[in-house]
Amino acid sequence: MLFRWHTYILLMLCLISLWLMLQGLARTHSMKVHTTHPSESLQRLNGDIDRYNIVPVDVTKPDSPARVKRHSYRRSRTFSRPDDKPIKERQEPEFLPADEYLLTDELVLRAAMDRTLAVIFVDAVTLDWAFNWVAHSKRAGMTKHLVGARDGYSLYKLVKAGVPAFAAVTEGTSVESWKSPPSNDFESQSADEIARERIQVLDTALKAGVDVLISDSDTVWLKNPLRYFANHVSADLLVSSAAHAPTTNDTGLELPEAVHYPVDLGVLYVRATPASRKLVTQWKANAKAHPDRTAHTGFTELLHPNLDSPREDRLFGIFEDVALLGLLPVTLFCGGHHYFVTKLPQQRQLEPFVVHTSFTFGGLQGRRHRLREATLWEDPPEYYNNPMGYLTFEMDLPPELLLPFENYYPDERASRPLTNAASEEGGSTDDVALVRAHMDLVWHQVKQIRRAAQLAYGLGRVLILPPLMCGLDRWWFPHAGALPESHLRLPFSCPLDHVVNVQFWEEEPRVRFREHSFLANPRTPARVLESFGTVHVKPRPAAPEPEGPKDVAVMNRRHIDNVLEMPSSVENAHRQLRESQAIKVLRFKELGQASEDFAWETNEEDVGKDPFNRWFERLGSTWCCIKPGLRGQLGHVHYDFLRDRIGTNHSQWKIFRQDPWDLHFGD
Repeated sequence: MLFRWHTYILLMLCLISLWLMLQGLARTHSMKVHTTHPSESLQRLNGDIDRYNIVPVDVTKPDSPARVKRHSYRRSRTFSRPDDKPIKERQEPEFLPADEYLLTDELVLRAAMDRTLAVIFVDAVTLDWAFNWVAHSKRAGMTKHLVGARDGYSLYKLVKAGVPAFAAVTEGTSVESWKSPPSNDFESQSADEIARERIQVLDTALKAGVDVLISDSDTVWLKNPLRYFANHVSADLLVSSAAHAPTTNDTGLELPEAVHYPVDLGVLYVRATPASRKLVTQWKANAKAHPDRTAHTGFTELLHPNLDSPREDRLFGIFEDVALLGLLPVTLFCGGHHYFVTKLPQQRQLEPFVVHTSFTFGGLQGRRHRLREATLWEDPPEYYNNPMGYLTFEMDLPPELLLPFENYYPDERASRPLTNAASEEGGSTDDVALVRAHMDLVWHQVKQIRRAAQLAYGLGRVLILPPLMCGLDRWWFPHAGALPESHLRLPFSCPLDHVVNVQFWEEEPRVRFREHSFLANPRTPARVLESFGTVHVKPRPAAPEPEGPKDVAVMNRRHIDNVLEMPSSVENAHRQLRESQAIKVLRFKELGQASEDFAWETNEEDVGKDPFNRWFERLGSTWCCIKPGLRGQLGHVHYDFLRDRIGTNHSQWKIFRQDPWDLHFGD
């Protein structure tokens, strides 16, 4: 019996050994090296280029990288063998070549609507403006259009999004500039380069018999203007005007006298006529013959308006009476000052065709925020539904701060600007007092914005700013408190970029903000609008209150009413309002009546100091301008967000003030 078991065991061991030997022979056979000619290896390698995304290497050459560095032609580690897993898709390029997307007659005819080509130009910095322009143009009925991409990256993004686009290249466009898009506002949107690109588009489209409507990328179309253009069939060119105020009381063209204001090429309509083709040909020749001069200036020099022969249709001759030009009305083709400051179309109850964010402050960020305030900017859905909620407040405006401007009428001063009392020409102390009253009015609101920003940061919420009131308008030269003939009634609701450096605020990730019209925007979802709570800010009593619940009873799940005592720390405010975390919008009242800011509980060396001091230093913008007193003096004043804090750096010029704030021009 024992012998039988030993026999079985030996037999099993023999079978296992035989199986292992067979496996070893098979492995040795599969690992046998097969020598092939180098050309055969290269042929197989080149056949796998598209599959493995590798660079072909000629291994027949003695100095080939394949001989210098072992396995230099080995496929990337991110790819598996074809027998294992599917190969990963090749990464798409970040730019497209310009040669495949040049502007052609076929593309012009295909993109034209009613024989009119609507076109803008953008680059990598202004790419979001293209999407905003396209969205509003479609909504206005301009379903066909073209976007000129000024670099390969913007062309790639536009084509990927399905936007009709072409490569806006000129003779001066280099391969390096096409592959290296601008990275900031200062490198973007060169006026001279865009003017040369306009010449090229005009030359191509007019020769194809297509009218051209060129607008800046920072325009928003609200209505289709083609029917209005058709009413002026005799005009070869129609262009927007930079006049401060309309020259007529109707919706027709501006009077020819308005040509004395700078011509605004933000909206330019050119009809395909022999006269316009001749003008564009001369414009193109001048730009090529004088590369040191800007192409934009070259266009204005070609005008030579002739106002000696008035016409009933308000057109006038230009280019030595070869062509007829008309100035579009500022009430229907609005600039930034017309629509956002004086509100000309709103006063006349007119809906403009287009809004151009010209004459604004704060760069592209300031222009974008103005469109957001007017609910004319397309933001993604997450912009309107922040998971942490929002915080807003009611601006406290005492009537005595508004009183100095209610009986002041700048139009009565004609063109005489505000003047410093120390002027050699004899200024007025009333002018300086008016500027001081304006600064006091703005300061009272800025102080409340500062406290609300502290609260928004401490509660982790997004700050919704209320509208601002200004006593004086802002411009680039001395004025009487409002632009001549603008008929601006003071005080007025001013844009945020008049007071705040919007571009600096957008760079601050700790305190995000929204425009004052956010809750009135139809894009804001109902779940945000239906969930709000009110917080009353009141002074803290001197005597301690008895123990007990301090919070007012909750009205329902969506609405609360709370009381926050001042002065308080931001951390304490967070503890007091802990129950309101589910509320989407917290509205603070009486914030301007508090005598102190919120304190900070911190373990840092600067205990009790506001961690936003450095940010507040450069957040204030500039008011301009009063006519300087003596020669060499300045007439502007900086808005100081730290005006009440002595011993800290003030304004973006880092002025260390040891005395209470006082009005200093140029400071």
